[in-house]
Amino acid sequence: LFTRPLRLKQWYQRRVRGITQECASLSAELDELSRKFEEAMSEKQQLQDEAELMSKRLEAAQKLISGLSSEKGRWSSDLEGLVERRKCLLGDCMVGSAFLCYVGAFSFEFREELVKEVWEKDLRERSIPMSEPFKLENLLTNDVEISQWTSESLPPDELSVQNGILTTQGSRFPLCIDPQQQALNWITRREEKNNLKVCTFNDNDFLKQLELAIKYGFPFLFKDVDEYIDPVIDNVLERNIKGTGQRQFIVLGDKEVDYDPNFRLYLDTKLANPKYSPGVFGKAMVINYTVTLKGLEDQLLSVIVKYERPELEEQRENLIIETFQNKQKLKDLEDTLLRELANSTGNMLDNTELISTLEDTKTKAAEVTEKLKLSVKTGVDIERARDGYRKAANRGAVLFFVLSDMSVINPMYQYSLMAFLEVFNISLKRSLPDSLLNKRLKNIIDTLTQNIYTYACTGLFEIHKLLFSFQMTIKILQARNDLKSDELDFFVKGNISLEKSPRKKPHAWLPDQGWEDLIKFGEVCPDAGDVAGLVERQGEVWKKYHEMDDPESQPSPCNLDEKLNDFQKLCMLKSLGNWIAHFTHRFEQYSGWIEKGEPAVMWLSGLHIPESYLTALVQATCRKNGWPLDKSTLYTTVTTHTKAEDVREKLHSGCYVEGLYLEGASWDVQSACLRKSKPKVLVEELPVLKIIPIEAHRLKLQNTFKTPVYTTSERRNAMGVGLVFEADLSTTDHSSHWVLQGVALMLNAD
Repeated sequence: LFTRPLRLKQWYQRRVRGITQECASLSAELDELSRKFEEAMSEKQQLQDEAELMSKRLEAAQKLISGLSSEKGRWSSDLEGLVERRKCLLGDCMVGSAFLCYVGAFSFEFREELVKEVWEKDLRERSIPMSEPFKLENLLTNDVEISQWTSESLPPDELSVQNGILTTQGSRFPLCIDPQQQALNWITRREEKNNLKVCTFNDNDFLKQLELAIKYGFPFLFKDVDEYIDPVIDNVLERNIKGTGQRQFIVLGDKEVDYDPNFRLYLDTKLANPKYSPGVFGKAMVINYTVTLKGLEDQLLSVIVKYERPELEEQRENLIIETFQNKQKLKDLEDTLLRELANSTGNMLDNTELISTLEDTKTKAAEVTEKLKLSVKTGVDIERARDGYRKAANRGAVLFFVLSDMSVINPMYQYSLMAFLEVFNISLKRSLPDSLLNKRLKNIIDTLTQNIYTYACTGLFEIHKLLFSFQMTIKILQARNDLKSDELDFFVKGNISLEKSPRKKPHAWLPDQGWEDLIKFGEVCPDAGDVAGLVERQGEVWKKYHEMDDPESQPSPCNLDEKLNDFQKLCMLKSLGNWIAHFTHRFEQYSGWIEKGEPAVMWLSGLHIPESYLTALVQATCRKNGWPLDKSTLYTTVTTHTKAEDVREKLHSGCYVEGLYLEGASWDVQSACLRKSKPKVLVEELPVLKIIPIEAHRLKLQNTFKTPVYTTSERRNAMGVGLVFEADLSTTDHSSHWVLQGVALMLNAD
């Protein structure tokens, strides 16, 4: 009875153990499956994450490739260009540094000659690598900066860009030679946002204002500077900065002033040709801002368009500012992109900020680029419209430079651009309006020309008014390309060939040089034909024409008026200065003096300071004879020798002199006295003059005219300038007669 339950119990126990073992096995298998499931799920998640990452990276790569593909070509080209520029840096930097150091004070033409004809040529001959073609603006500035300068009112011509480079890149503070106030206007507009301080050396508080500018880093401008620069600012000009550590200071007067590195100093002078000492050139960067014809023409064009079509000029000015802003924005966007690329760490495809910046940059850059393209198109349209008024602007520029050139005639003739612009604006207002542009331009040009002539003549001496009108005419004709340079050269110089023509002078009434000029005239004006041959064959006709009081107003012989324009006719009438012969004769006299001793006949005009020779002549005679120098003088008498070759030997005491020209009278060789001028002869050569030193008390003169001897026909003797000595010329008339005739002797016939 108990055995069965026991077996049953054992069976259940075995059954339980089996089930337990099976459960344990199943549990272990379940655990294994769970582990594998989790691993599989983990792997799945990892693969999903990687797939997502790859998808994001692929999208980022596409965006990166798309974003940078537009830059690839340009950057590749830029990289190649940079590699080439690196090879040329040696030569480029040598020219650039020489430019910054030496050329500032010179004119644009001389700068170009120095850079291109001297420095570049020398470097290339020495096989020193440099850019081809070399451009200063590519080395020392960029388009963005030039656009900024233009928006600040600096003209975009090459000279102005060079001056902008010198002003901003020079190691010394700029001193601007600025007669037209171009630099003053630009610097004022450029620095006004930086709290610019403007003073003159005549202001009582300029030192205090300068001290504040140095201390707080403000720009400072000295305007209306003359040739004297107060040495109190020498330490500032020389940047003589002292101090160590955080404090830097400069000595200004008797004070130590804290120096802010942001401080900038500018000096500006209205003087067109100031004479500064070498020390000033060493302390400051002297920059010549004198405008060129093209630069002034552009400025005057703006004035005209602003008056005639103000909306067009306003649109242009806004376009200049907008173009600068867009170029600056494009550069900033590119710099931002390059900075992000350079500073990116890790995998670039995971840098979402970089990708976002790239997309944003590309979008904005595309917008800006389109705006710049539109600006270029708009700018072309605006310039085309503005160029319609350029003829009037060119006439204004030509007339201003004619005014400026008058200072060569007399230093008193100085005209500022500001005063010229006033006359220019008045001319715009007074010229008759017209709906047709060409007629309106003609009215402006005619009114402007007349007003400028009238304005200039109010300050010119009467003797210079004809010269001024001639200069105006010549420059206007040249600007219109209506005057050939060889014709102008012939009019000014005549036939300057040292070799005489083999064709003999056919008539005695014809001057020797006049015959040579006629032969040359036929070469210069081939349309006129063989004028010399016409004169040779029809001498009587031409003699009558030659003796007329106003041949320029009469018809030319042989119907030449049909072949010649007005200026060519003037060339035909022109008479004679021979400057090349002058210098050749001068050289020969000095050479002969050195090799053979003092010449028997002295050509005074060939001496550098002729009065010094005459003084030495008196001194030598006084020393030889024991005369007191202060009681000795010169006595002169005209000889019968018409040529220096007729004199066989030099005087033992005194000298013979040749090359004196008599104006206002003629010399009667037979009677040895002054006579009335011959018809059509304004100036004639005096026979050889004998000059003898003598004691003053022994000199008893009768029937003589104390004739002043001047260097040139200008007779600039108001202050004694140009007077060499006085010659004693015999006369049968009272000396007052010759005074009224304005009789004088000159060392030069021109």
